[in-house]
Amino acid sequence: MSKSDKKTFEGQYPITIRSQKFILPIYEVPLKDLRYYQDNPRVYSALHNGQNAPGQEEIEAHLQEDDHVRELKVQIEQNGGLMEPLFVRAATMEVVEGNSRLAAYRLLEHDNAVTWSQVRCALLPPEINDSLVMSLLAQLHLMGKKNWIPYEQAAIFHRRHKQENVSIPELAKESQLKDAQIQHRIRVIQSMIDAGDNQLSRWSYYDEMLKSRNIRKACKNYAGLKDEIIARIKSKKIERAQDIRDKLKIVCAVDKTIKQFLNGASLDHAFENAQSSNGDNKVFAKLNTFRLWLADTENKKRIKTAPTSKKASLSYELREIKRHVESLLKGAGK
Repeated sequence: MSKSDKKTFEGQYPITIRSQKFILPIYEVPLKDLRYYQDNPRVYSALHNGQNAPGQEEIEAHLQEDDHVRELKVQIEQNGGLMEPLFVRAATMEVVEGNSRLAAYRLLEHDNAVTWSQVRCALLPPEINDSLVMSLLAQLHLMGKKNWIPYEQAAIFHRRHKQENVSIPELAKESQLKDAQIQHRIRVIQSMIDAGDNQLSRWSYYDEMLKSRNIRKACKNYAGLKDEIIARIKSKKIERAQDIRDKLKIVCAVDKTIKQFLNGASLDHAFENAQSSNGDNKVFAKLNTFRLWLADTENKKRIKTAPTSKKASLSYELREIKRHVESLLKGAGK
């Protein structure tokens, strides 16, 4: 048996998961012994179809098409190996953390099987169960590396809650997010599933749709409105998620413009009519312009980085704005 066929002990890796301390042995492991983790959030959200789990070849092909994996290949080759080990279940040799790096290693192995036939792995003992694995991944990705996009986060929350019956409080404990944040993510994913839409890039559209009280209320009161919105999202007639936040929610506040939208009016046309229908159009337009100005990232940055000599004046003006807004909200019955 050649060296490339054996696991070689390299050292130890201490980790703490949910206040529990573990010392993981690190081995150089032959690539051929490792398996992709089918329930990895990135793999799961992209390849699971609700019936059949993806196979190893399908997962590898999907990952190796990713630009991120090809960039990793270059980085690993330049560094001469991994900066940190893959996390692998000792019992099954599934790579629970590091699937993209495994895919990059396999690309390197294809070019040079002698140099890249083994990879450093921290082996997880059986007592690190599914719940602790998810906590580990949450530590690394939700509070650490932050390289899971919201769709991927939500897909794993949805699966854990709906299919594995993990409670919302338990998911909150694993991820250190609030119950309401997790519930919202699950609702968004469920809406995408109901709509038959698995496009990661459209997550933010559904997210904005469910955030808006106006849109939720209008969809409840008008049959077919939700289907119409989703159809326009899929056909790209609603071009940006921002348009749902800034325009559609205004349209959905006025009965007349909801009906126009349902009858085929463009979002921009319905939005213009909605602005005219919201009481005094001049007042509404000014409020809308001021709100957008306040929400502008650059303006927030200017206020935050203003000279110390100006801070007191800015704080005073903002407090006065807040006081007047609260008064206006009472008058508007909100």
